[in-house]
Amino acid sequence: MSDPSDPRMPGLIVRALPVAVVDRDGQIRLAGGKDGGGIAGHVSDALVGQCLFDLVHPHDLVAVLDHFVDVRDNGV
Repeated sequence: MSDPSDPRMPGLIVRALPVAVVDRDGQIRLAGGKDGGGIAGHVSDALVGQCLFDLVHPHDLVAVLDHFVDVRDNGV
């Protein structure tokens, strides 16, 4: 089993899980899921540099933006 204190552990977890790290503007800076085929049908490396909101269905965009702003600005 891997040692959780290993400094490589966060990178290994992100690589394995279908998660994305975005900046304050919604730009994808790191995309995981490489070990499982990507995220929602997208190749992980192709997501890096894209805007998260460009990938959201137009009907869901307002709700996603509202939640994103709450988390970004309030940590909620």
